[in-house]
Amino acid sequence: MDTNNFINIGLIKTLYINFRCCKIKDAVHLPIFVARNVGVAYCKRNVFEFPEGSKTKMFTVGFNRSCNTGTPSALKVKGKIILHGAGIHAFGAGCDITVGGNGILEIGDHFACTGESKISVSNKITIGKNNLWSYGCTIMDYDGHKIFDGESGLQINKPKEVIFGDNIWMGNGCTILKGSVIPSGCIIAARSLISKPLSEENVIITSQGKTLKSNIRWKT
Repeated sequence: MDTNNFINIGLIKTLYINFRCCKIKDAVHLPIFVARNVGVAYCKRNVFEFPEGSKTKMFTVGFNRSCNTGTPSALKVKGKIILHGAGIHAFGAGCDITVGGNGILEIGDHFACTGESKISVSNKITIGKNNLWSYGCTIMDYDGHKIFDGESGLQINKPKEVIFGDNIWMGNGCTILKGSVIPSGCIIAARSLISKPLSEENVIITSQGKTLKSNIRWKT
């Protein structure tokens, strides 16, 4: 994974989000870098956590990773973002990250998303270490709107956690919906739609969890 070009850093936004959204002991290391055209909204205090400690440029949003540098990004965090390890956690240009008030986005070490992807968390999305995502993906752990039973009045479409294992490569244009579990070592084929838990590791997956090939390995 190549290093980001930080020429387009939004310095004031970067300082603001570090000292508002991180504890002071972490903020002084400037673990969060955002580009000038990243929209920052609804970010509450101390919403970023670094279980193994923080360092400079651990979490970056909006910098070009083979996408149009002019594409705006967004960061809206009312819940928690938990960052593991000391490597990169990079969301490229055009990414939209939303974590609701009860939501948790937990990301393992060495994560990179090329760009123009949407991550929306109502409950929890967990991402293992060494994940590489292409552009134009959508990951949601809820349906966007509540649906109620006509007789009981109870909600029938509650959020469900989305889990990505370790060493996952996701192709462009994929959609991963609530309740999905992607096992470690898998490749998700471009334009795939997944909406259920899967169990087989080290396979190439296409829409609805169909296996194209088993016993595979991949590397950058």
